[in-house]
Amino acid sequence: MRRMQPSDLQDFCCAALGTTDIVIAPRPPAAFQSNALFDVASAGKHYIAKVYLNEHEWGDAPHREYHGLKLVEPLDIAPRAVALKTAPDPAVLYEYLPGDAWNRRTPKPGDLDALLDLILSVHSLRSDHPRLSYRRNLTITHSYCRTTIDDYAAWCDAHHPAGRATAAWCVHAIKQSEADFVELAQTPFVPCFTKPDLRFANVVARQNGRLALVDWEDSMMGDPAFDLADMLNAPDQEDLVRWHEWAPLWERYFAAHDRDK
Repeated sequence: MRRMQPSDLQDFCCAALGTTDIVIAPRPPAAFQSNALFDVASAGKHYIAKVYLNEHEWGDAPHREYHGLKLVEPLDIAPRAVALKTAPDPAVLYEYLPGDAWNRRTPKPGDLDALLDLILSVHSLRSDHPRLSYRRNLTITHSYCRTTIDDYAAWCDAHHPAGRATAAWCVHAIKQSEADFVELAQTPFVPCFTKPDLRFANVVARQNGRLALVDWEDSMMGDPAFDLADMLNAPDQEDLVRWHEWAPLWERYFAAHDRDK
């Protein structure tokens, strides 16, 4: 359930913008959203205040979002960060970025190449900021993934008969892949700046024809392979791009990072 506006959000925005003449209004939440967004209007300008609702993320996510936005600011591919508010009820204030989120729109010819260009520009950045340090994802283990797939298969059996065949293939694949998980965990990589959670809902088609990315709370110096995996497996878009249509994208992706080694 969406929380009401934090009592000190008004004070935070006023201090960040240097004025008391502001108007704050909540934005309707998306189904998958784990934070609260507020429109902030002041002096004819439009801002967004993003309030983090999950207390276990308070010491991490707001800082990654703010410092990640600061890092990519010269690339002009994301909203411009204005201010960071720490706990309780941490928030990041940034400028509103006009445009249309891809969401459930099927990419047009050239869209995926443009998205890849954008991602590779992010990967070209480097940072030694402690808030953007690598954070190992401890959930990417064979046992965790197998449990997740087993749960999906059970759900298909009970509620989604059309997905049973796919679930069976997933169960078969995960059973055979334990050694691969071990090998992947031990494989070295060249750290670069990454932006996990590359679902199409976080891709914005701007009015000038360029693309931008929003939702930077997971950004970090990390393994670029996770960005590709995240994009290929993002929820609620599996049917929008056929598997063979991804192939040219990941071939360019691998070639670009092979040059970095």
